[in-house]
Formats: sequence, structure tokens, C-alpha cells
Amino acid sequence: MSEKIGRNDPCWCGSGRKYKRCHLEMDQNKSLIPDYQEKMKQTFSYKTCLAPFKNDCSNKIAKSHTVSRTSLSNIAVDGHVYHFKMDFLNELKNLKKDGIGIEEKKTFNPLNPDINVLRKNYLKPERIGINKSSTFNGFCEKHDREIFEDLENKSFIDSDKQYFLLFYRAVCRKLYDLEAGINMDGVQKEMFGEFLSLIMSNNAQLIDLRDIDKIKKEMDENIKNEKYYDINWFSIKTDNPPFMMVNEIFAPKYDCNSEKTENMIIIEMQNPSLLLDWIVVSSFSYKNENRISFIWHGDSNGTAKSLISSLFSDDANNISIKKVFSVAISSCENVYLSIPWWDNLSDDIKKKVSEKYTAGTGANMNCDPFKPIDIPVNEIKYKEVASNFNIDEFFK
Repeated sequence: MSEKIGRNDPCWCGSGRKYKRCHLEMDQNKSLIPDYQEKMKQTFSYKTCLAPFKNDCSNKIAKSHTVSRTSLSNIAVDGHVYHFKMDFLNELKNLKKDGIGIEEKKTFNPLNPDINVLRKNYLKPERIGINKSSTFNGFCEKHDREIFEDLENKSFIDSDKQYFLLFYRAVCRKLYDLEAGINMDGVQKEMFGEFLSLIMSNNAQLIDLRDIDKIKKEMDENIKNEKYYDINWFSIKTDNPPFMMVNEIFAPKYDCNSEKTENMIIIEMQNPSLLLDWIVVSSFSYKNENRISFIWHGDSNGTAKSLISSLFSDDANNISIKKVFSVAISSCENVYLSIPWWDNLSDDIKKKVSEKYTAGTGANMNCDPFKPIDIPVNEIKYKEVASNFNIDEFFK
């Protein structure tokens, strides 16, 4: 902030309130920031076991990897990968740099997808150790080991059970994060007021939580009965480990051609009683088996058909790895990148990738989050696709 703001001037954050009634106290008391960061760390690291078996948990909670540690190891350098990380203090500094004006939005929310303000800064990836990558405290050690044994300790054979478990792992992580986010929303409002909430509105999170909780309960029953069905998967086999590792569930609103999916149609109907279609994008590498997969549960075929059909290149015969990458980087936060791959990108491509990731968090960036980036993908040798359904019939 280059010019000093008077007490009665509009606050720099764009809330429309006077500075003295808005950010003056926080700017004078920087101790709020460490307090906030500590509370966030505590809120998003609570310990629980999300397994459907509640009576025989072990005493110790595991650091469960949403993306397998083996997959991360296969793209790591000296035990490290790249990950986009948000720092709250930097966010406040960047808001001031962006020069948000009160005429643009009365309540400024840097990650609100409905915001009309154009964000100029973008998140950049940082090195992170693989032991800390993609972990959450969502299972006890016993159930983490037993439930996901077919993923961690057995060869990958494209079984429905293995894809079911990839989907289930992403569902549990999403449920964990949504519950923590709702709790964090109260902390944010208490410390900074509603105008500076850095996550979705509480109402939107509750709707997502309802959807995810319903899916998890259905899958819990499948696990109890050892019936790993009602799952669909479409998998891209590659010769090399994907340079991007991800395992996350999301509700696509647009496909790779910027066409609306059924989810967007439901959202435009403004009927919160209707459930969205949720899809998991998952990449992994284990014992020379490398995959980039799209997995969905139940009746999400409409949205899945739109998304997957848009992944094909213009000749309709080959998958575009660039489109696959763009879907993941613009839709998921649980993304980890190969250090050599990132370091070898041009500054211009790095900027475009970072902007697309930042746009995926909900910020209004000057980019189309669904338009593929012209990234180098030569190191990914695409072999074939596989699925547990008839692809030709699916796309009719």
C-alpha cells in the first residue's frame, strides 16, 4: 500500500466500509495473522477415523496419503515435489497490490467464484517433502492399512475394487476438508469479518457436504458388504509416470471445450435439492503401471460423458494429454508436480499454469480455466485407454 489511508477513507479491501471500521485494527495488530494461521493448522489437522467400522479402530491416527507415497516418489527429486500453497499473509499483501476498488464489489472475497473483481496475482508452486504431501488425519492406522491394501500392496490390475478405493479415498478427503472448512468459516468471520472469508460461503459448503456425505454413506455399505460395484472408470495408460499426481473429487461445471455440463444446468436451475455429479480425477504410478483416471459413482454418467468426450483431440481418436492436465490443474487443489518438469517450463508457461490453478480455486483470473494450455507433454507416452464399460456405446 503506497499511500497512507485515512481513518475515514474507504478500506483498501473493497468492503465499502470506512478503514477505521474495517481493516485498521488488523493492520495495526499483525499478531492476528499468526493466530489465524495457527487456528487454520489446528482446524485442518483434526484427528478422526472415517472408516465404516467404528468399533475396532487402533489407537493411532495415520497420516493417510490421498495420492500414494509411491506415486509421489516416482516424480520426486531428493524426496520433494512441487505443490501450490496459499499463504494467508501473502494473500493480504496481494489484495493491496491488486488495488481492489469499492465500486467493483461491496464485499470482496478473493476466492469467491462469483466475484467480479479481476485478480492480478497468482499462486506459485513450492517444494514440499513427499512425507507431508497429500496427507490428512482421516483414518486410524489399522483401517488405513486394511481398507486400502489393494492399492498400496498389490499390483494394479484395473479392477473395479481398486478404482472404487481410489474414489473412496478422494471422497473421504473431501468430506474431511469440508467439515474442517465449515469449522474454519466461523474462525474467519470472528477474526476478520464476513467480507474477508477466504473460502466458499457456509451455505455452499453445506450443500457440497450433503452430496459428499451421501456418496460416502453409500460406499460405506459397499465396503461393509465387500461389494465394490456401482463404480465407473475411464483410465489412460501411459509408459511413463505422469508429471502431475492428483487424487481429488470435483463437480465439473464445464467440459474441456467450455461447454456446460449437466452440473451447470442444475446450478442454473437454482434448486439446491438436486445433487450434482461428482467425478474423481486420479493419477498414479506403481510398479511400471501408470494411469490417469476418471472415476464416478452411481448415476453421474451425463456429466462424465461430457467431460470425457471433450478430452479427445480434434481427430476424435486420441486423448489429448494437454486437456487432461488442464482439467486437473483447474479443478483440483490436491495437485503435485514433478520438479524437473516444472523447472524446465518457460516462464510464460509457468505463468499460465499458475493462473489456471489459481482460477480453479475460485479467483477471477484473466484466463479461461477450461481452455487447454500448450504445455510440453512429450515425456508422457500415451499407450491406450481402458474402462469398465463399452466406450463406443457410452458415447452414443
